[in-house]
Amino acid sequence: MKFIKTLLSLGVIATIGLTACSSVETVPVDYQQNSSITLPIEKRYMQNGDFAVASQTYASGQKEYSTYKIWYPAEMATSGKKYPLVIMANGTGITYDKYEKVFEHLASWGFIAAGNNDPSSMFGKSTSETLDFALALNQDKQSPFFNKIDSQQIGVAGHSQGGMGSVSGAVYYPNSHLFKAVFSASAGHDEMGKLKVPYLLMTGTTGMEKMLANPEKTLAQFNTLNNNGLSVLARRKDTGHGEMLYMGNGYMVAWFRYHLQGDSQAGQAFIGNNAEIAHNPNWQDVKVK
Repeated sequence: MKFIKTLLSLGVIATIGLTACSSVETVPVDYQQNSSITLPIEKRYMQNGDFAVASQTYASGQKEYSTYKIWYPAEMATSGKKYPLVIMANGTGITYDKYEKVFEHLASWGFIAAGNNDPSSMFGKSTSETLDFALALNQDKQSPFFNKIDSQQIGVAGHSQGGMGSVSGAVYYPNSHLFKAVFSASAGHDEMGKLKVPYLLMTGTTGMEKMLANPEKTLAQFNTLNNNGLSVLARRKDTGHGEMLYMGNGYMVAWFRYHLQGDSQAGQAFIGNNAEIAHNPNWQDVKVK
């Protein structure tokens, strides 16, 4: 019963957020060039990495949504390497085709990034299904992804309704234990305390964001995290709900680089007495535990 009540409450939040989310037509093609980003770690990972990017599209076979799309380093076909996987959960009205730049950004740093066109991701069902689909490709000898996914290094991320979906996907499903790191933007979750892996929650501070990612509520939710490894909460100054789909992506990339690729420089954004995010003038109310 608690599970159903939680999902119903999330549904109310997602409905309230419909206008705020769907007002984002597409992610700006130049979002990585924001001149306010000056500290070295955020600035570095806000830019594309060294990998050229390719993509593949697949029919989903699902009733609720029609398509999966997967971005990956173009070298994958000949490299013989395995790559970490990040599943993305959509905000309301923001299916993968409206933020492809974000997937490309991740893939350019050596990730396989998988999305779908599910308009209702908050329950985590499509997150779980997308993970299953990607791992099936990893076992399919006829697939370009055969034996290319590092199944020990998988993350999940989402914005707004998708931020809820990233947590739901990491706690409610038989394959939830496969996720090793979680990122949410602009959305808390009443049961985030069930997470058993590192969690980064980023929100904005203006407009609808103050209601959809209420500071007092998200802090209370964050404080329920325990024994899940590193947890970070941060709010981006003067940033609204729609903008948070992309304005935290320098640190999102650093988060997954650290947890899924062992990138120690990326980890310096979040750990230690001189963690960059804690003294970054673009961010406030930073909590690390």
